Amino acid sequence: MKKQQLLLLILLFTEFLLFAQPPNCFSWDNVKINSNNNRNFVSNVQKQPFQNPCISYAFVSAIETKYNIEFNNLIPYTVSSAVPYLDVKVNSEHMVTYKNTLENHNFEIPIKKKPIDENIRFSEFLPNIDNPFHPNYNGYYSLQTNTCIDNKRHFRIKNYASEPDQEWKIDTTCDTESILNNGYLTVSEVSKLDTDSINIVKTNIIENGPLVIKVYGNILSNFKDYTETVNYHAYTIIGWENIDENNTKWRLTDSWTGEDNIIYSKTINNNSFLDFISDNYIEIYSVKGVKFMSNSSSIDRFTVNTSIQCPDPEIAISPIYFDIDYEFIGGVMYHKFWVTSNTDVDSWVWGIDYPNGSIKRSQVNGSQYSSILMSPTYNDVVTVYVNAYKNGIIVAEKERRIYLSNGQSSGGGFEEH
Repeated sequence: MKKQQLLLLILLFTEFLLFAQPPNCFSWDNVKINSNNNRNFVSNVQKQPFQNPCISYAFVSAIETKYNIEFNNLIPYTVSSAVPYLDVKVNSEHMVTYKNTLENHNFEIPIKKKPIDENIRFSEFLPNIDNPFHPNYNGYYSLQTNTCIDNKRHFRIKNYASEPDQEWKIDTTCDTESILNNGYLTVSEVSKLDTDSINIVKTNIIENGPLVIKVYGNILSNFKDYTETVNYHAYTIIGWENIDENNTKWRLTDSWTGEDNIIYSKTINNNSFLDFISDNYIEIYSVKGVKFMSNSSSIDRFTVNTSIQCPDPEIAISPIYFDIDYEFIGGVMYHKFWVTSNTDVDSWVWGIDYPNGSIKRSQVNGSQYSSILMSPTYNDVVTVYVNAYKNGIIVAEKERRIYLSNGQSSGGGFEEH
């Protein structure tokens, strides 16, 4: 019986995690840890020299950030700058190949090694060359570079010219030292995320860390505009901002040259985003089980307190604005009143305080605006009020004391605020 109860509790807790409402906004580069302090877990975003290696940049960014989360690093630590090392090894534009390389082969991603001197560097793209098929790469995905990586060595690039950064080429020799001596990361699980729920995508970002997303060219303009023709591009999703209940802006790290490092996507309809997933126009992967030199963290991973992320702003409404003697309808003089709010509310209620009543008509409501035509039952000095409701309770209210008329004579006159 106890086992059945425990299993039921586990199932209920799992269901709660999957279907709990995520906060309206969140990002791993600006995580609220209390009312006064935020933390950044995202390492410096690197720029790609040409179009091909964007997926490698996105995976390394996700892995680095996941490392900072798992090991609860107070300062984001760039563990690996060796994107070319991963890119050469994978040598593919297919996400599943990254999964197989990182997961099945327990692939070690090395810490960037410092140059020997100004003429020799380790596992880097060639400076000032924006084409992986340039002759100086000596066959970028060559037997030489892969031989180095298979033997857990950095491949080398070497400056053969008299002036630095002019004639860099892939060197014919590997580094003599194993990458295992200087530090490396491994990933135990790379999982594809197929879902029909936006909340599950957002919950995954909070619970499991950043996601790697590959976007194909025919829908890439839904995320961002490019001046060049791009067949696909990959980002790391580190967060989001809800525009409303149906639309989201995604927080992304972007390795595209000449662009900001961390950006928001365009506003994307949530149903369209899910359709992109089901139609394979985008692919999303998560990384789990990040270890440093084959060791898991000896301290508890950082856990997000979702209740304090992106709190709703305190609701405030404007003064009550008015047009006296706005319109004479059916023998009654109506006056127009309106207010605005700084954030969405559910409903508005207008009235004129006792002892006077009011005749009301033509109320127009928006989530951040309300107007109404009202007339008191008698000419008098009255208090006009409006209450803003959210979740069934009054969250803001305003009132204005003013002389109003329900007849044909002018209602303008005595007023108190």
